[in-house]
Parts: sequence; structure tokens; C-alpha cells
Amino acid sequence: MTSKFVVLFALIIFALGIMYGCGKQSEQELFEMAEHAQEEGKPMDAIKAYRKLTELYPESEHAPKAQFMIGFVYAEQFADTAKALEAYEEFAAEFPEHELAASADFMIKSLRGEVPEPVLTE
Repeated sequence: MTSKFVVLFALIIFALGIMYGCGKQSEQELFEMAEHAQEEGKPMDAIKAYRKLTELYPESEHAPKAQFMIGFVYAEQFADTAKALEAYEEFAAEFPEHELAASADFMIKSLRGEVPEPVLTE
């Protein structure tokens, strides 16, 4: 009877491990999920995946681009200036030396209305 209990207990622990341990996606999987969601026209799903990536893997090589893309999606897909600005400012604070830093700075200024409209000439 005791050996059956031990086997049953081991099976339960194994099942719980599968349910909860294997559910964590890698940084690459999350980034690809976010990009796929954008391609499928599901911007909120993209934001959720980008945000999850930045929370679970803040040191990831994908974290800066994911943070930048949160701002981009809010700005372009939702026209939500406040949330886009917040995301870009967070990017600027966390990744000031990243190759996208100049683009984030431009977007911050643009969203604040600090970038003059281009002059078109004929």
C-alpha cells in the first residue's frame, strides 16, 4: 500500500511540474509571439507578450526592442499618446545607450509636440 501511495504522490508531483514548470516561454518565444500577434492584427496580444518578455527577461537582448515596440504599438495601433510616451520614456531610462535610443528620443519629442512639422517645397 505504501509503494502505491509513493508512486501516486510522485505522479502528482510530476504532473504539477509539467503544468507549472513548462509553461514559461523563452525570451525568443515571447518575442516571436509578439511579432506574430502584430502581423495577425492583434496589437493588445503583442503588447502583452512584449511586456511579459521585459518582465521575465529584463536582461535579454530582446528586452530593449520589446520595450520600444510597446511604445510603437500604443502610438501606431491605438493612437494612445500617454501610454506610448510612458513606454518610450521607460525605454530611454533603461536603455540610454541602445541603438534605438535616438529613435525613442525622437518619438518622445514627437509625441510631446516638440518636433516641428516638415516644410514641403515644390
